[in-house]
Amino acid sequence: MEKSLEISPIPPFSLKYTVWALKRSVANEVDSFKREVFSRIELIDGKAVLLEVTQKGSNEEPKLFVRALSKEPVEELEVKVEKRVQKLLGVYVELSRFYDLVKGDEQVFPLVRKFMGLKPPRFSTLFEALVNAVACQQVSLEVGLTLLSRLSRRFGKSFDGSSSHSFADPSRIVSAPISSIRELGFSFRKSVVIRELASFYLKGELDDESFEKMGNEQAFKALDAIPGIGRWSAEYALLRGLGRLEVFPADDVGAAKNLGSWLGTERKLSYEEVNKLTSKWGSYRGMIYFHLLLKKLSEEGVV
Repeated sequence: MEKSLEISPIPPFSLKYTVWALKRSVANEVDSFKREVFSRIELIDGKAVLLEVTQKGSNEEPKLFVRALSKEPVEELEVKVEKRVQKLLGVYVELSRFYDLVKGDEQVFPLVRKFMGLKPPRFSTLFEALVNAVACQQVSLEVGLTLLSRLSRRFGKSFDGSSSHSFADPSRIVSAPISSIRELGFSFRKSVVIRELASFYLKGELDDESFEKMGNEQAFKALDAIPGIGRWSAEYALLRGLGRLEVFPADDVGAAKNLGSWLGTERKLSYEEVNKLTSKWGSYRGMIYFHLLLKKLSEEGVV
């Protein structure tokens, strides 16, 4: 079955910048952005659905055209696809207060102006956010995303036999032996945690709607209590999984390095220093996180 729909994001909106904030690296095989088309295979009701998103019009008058393809019938596919795209790309996130906050900041505003239209992306599920966090613990972003791509090739679902895959399906992971995860390059501990996360998710213990209703402190405590999910992973999931823009994952080594370099210091910043330095952006610290990521990708010639 095939469905097409049109979405009008709250402007300004840039598909390119938002997708790269989600994708993060060419090593990410789950999220594709080629010839101005964002494509991703989503699991909707357990079925592989190919999403293709293009932007027409300017960043100030944006229109997104979404095409959804499934080999199996999915009830209310159009409604579910719109919700998924809305979440992935932050299309309805209102950022006017953020722009008002930074427009007089001589350091921040040039960065915001350069990447105007960036919206805060989110992973499809809290499960995906936490597995991303676990994979990237104590390794470089490139290594972490390479491992995640392997995980998705092994445990994700393809569409119509293509080489692309959805993010790893928890129902496939939960029944797999630890050795099948380890052989992808994960440590034994990370392999155990990933399978446990799949089990938690399938039992409803990582229910996205339940966590959406929690305040930051309650959600953080619930996430931090999960074995293998420490402070950094919990904050990462708050921002990238639950869309809490007031969170800047201060233990994120790469983000702290990006922040320090941007502010003119090459020394390693502590957790407390990162929180103090980003505090002036209050409810929008997460937007600084995303802008600094794009800044790094731009300097590397990726964006």
